[in-house]
Amino acid sequence: MKEKINTVVFQVIRKCNQVCPHCFFNSSPRSEEKLTLKETILGVNDLKKAGIKKIKKIIISGGEPTIWSNLSKLIYRLRLEYPLSKIRIDTNGLTLLQNPKLFDTLRADIYDISVDIFHNQGLINKNELFIKKNGSSPLLDFFLNKQKKYKFQLFIRWISNRND
Repeated sequence: MKEKINTVVFQVIRKCNQVCPHCFFNSSPRSEEKLTLKETILGVNDLKKAGIKKIKKIIISGGEPTIWSNLSKLIYRLRLEYPLSKIRIDTNGLTLLQNPKLFDTLRADIYDISVDIFHNQGLINKNELFIKKNGSSPLLDFFLNKQKKYKFQLFIRWISNRND
């Protein structure tokens, strides 16, 4: 029985706040599939029952996990059961940009964000939150400012197509 594993991924929701043409999960605002909090806690309990005492990294993914209503509760439970684990949230970041108080409650160790031209194409209201025509990114600025305050790791997937 293995007591320590490297990575566990909880894909908690398929719904997303974007309609990106490159999404390999086929997530969209129309997707309704999601785990309940009870199902995710059962998953955590199953890891404990299997003898997993340490997990190096726990990834919470989706769809867009920040629109899942139980995200804070899952992170709280994971911190109780696996206090030494690094918790990573894979996100497009839009919900956190629009609701900074939610960001302040999550306290993940790692945020993996995608700042790219494809998200601008997928935006439901095209307001250039990801990459503006001048190359700046309100989303990236938001995460960099939060990083100064909370000292988390930030992974960025940056894709741009500049023809100038």
